[in-house]
Amino acid sequence: MAQPLFGWYEKVRIQSTDPAKTSIQGELGAIFGMAQGDDGMWSYAVFIYNSKIVWSCFEEELLGTGEIACRESFYPVV
Repeated sequence: MAQPLFGWYEKVRIQSTDPAKTSIQGELGAIFGMAQGDDGMWSYAVFIYNSKIVWSCFEEELLGTGEIACRESFYPVV
């Protein structure tokens, strides 16, 4: 099976043609989770920085920025 294009906490920009995702088009997010479907396609849980809401996006809807956020940016160190 193919490996995911994006990794944990990788920063991405939303580039979707899905009308349901118009409100997050162009927004900056970070990968919070990933899953591979039976068809081999990857989908991701993407934390959107501006709204602080996690959206589900397919791999082809995301553009990598080359940056990776620190886990501690989202979860407090105990």
